[in-house]
Amino acid sequence: MLSMALGALLALQAEALPTEELIRIFRGADEVAATRARKALAGRGDQALLPLAQTRARLKDSSRNEALADLAFQLKSAIQPKEAESTFEKLGTLKMSIDMQDAPVSAVLDYLREISGLNIVLDPAPRRDPAAVSLRKADVPVRRVLDDLFLQSGLDYDQRFGVLFLAAPERLWPAAKKEPSGPPSEEDKKRAREHVAALGAESPEKRDQAAAELRKLGRGVVPLLEEAAESKDAEVAARAAALLDEIRRPPRTWGSIPLAGHWRSQELASLGAAASRKLQTMKIDLAFEDTSPADMLEFIREFTDLKITGGRWAGPITFKVKDLTLGDVLELLTLPHGLDIKIEAGGLEIFQSK
Repeated sequence: MLSMALGALLALQAEALPTEELIRIFRGADEVAATRARKALAGRGDQALLPLAQTRARLKDSSRNEALADLAFQLKSAIQPKEAESTFEKLGTLKMSIDMQDAPVSAVLDYLREISGLNIVLDPAPRRDPAAVSLRKADVPVRRVLDDLFLQSGLDYDQRFGVLFLAAPERLWPAAKKEPSGPPSEEDKKRAREHVAALGAESPEKRDQAAAELRKLGRGVVPLLEEAAESKDAEVAARAAALLDEIRRPPRTWGSIPLAGHWRSQELASLGAAASRKLQTMKIDLAFEDTSPADMLEFIREFTDLKITGGRWAGPITFKVKDLTLGDVLELLTLPHGLDIKIEAGGLEIFQSK
């Protein structure tokens, strides 16, 4: 009875609970409550990934760590663009064995590349030098190896710039937005009902203001919006449904690295459009060990016949990719280093990112 009561209470309040509290409930022994918490966490998208990674790192020996890793994989898979779906399918289905003791992370990644055929890139600016790791697994999905690698090195993974990108979690995902400490008060509920009704107002200004106020109230208004989305008033139903989607699944963001290079959003004349097409369609293979990025850039200039200027990098890096677009390659070489790319006079200019 207690389990059923807790599950029913959580079903009503889960949308309003902070992510950390949902993770705590998910880790608990009550399966009904854990199922409810899992469903609520799945609706948080990438906003839940950093708290999940932090919990997994803190509780390495927890009996629920594998369940936390499964949930993280589910969330990562759900937010991938269509072109990355095959990568995550392979991570979950391709099985491998590994036995490497006191091995550098770079050696593990070389082995993973060979077995999986995936482009796997290590963040060139990790929080700290990854420690040597010991991995012994037999006939397990690739993602299980990556889960163990995370627990030992602190490096998590996600799809980025056309590759499987490994980095410290805070480099991969944003910190969770400030969330309410519990379900909305009766006063908040009353105001929310008034705002939901105003979604059907004749005045566009009143409709926009009502939507803005409902966004401020956050996930606690989800039950009201679900009800409004079934309204016979088509205008109210459509606006409520749109708000539901926005509140449940906020737009995907990245951690401390920009989502994409500046060049992807530029409006270009014909000369620049040709450079943009080359960035999007030309494929390139690179295999550099402890090489200066400036030397890599010189190779790219010669290979692509593009004028590329600017850019300063610190230290040599290892960089290995196959059959990757030129645009993805250059974003991997610049954005993680605090640099960016724009198309200028038919060529490319690398500049310091703000």
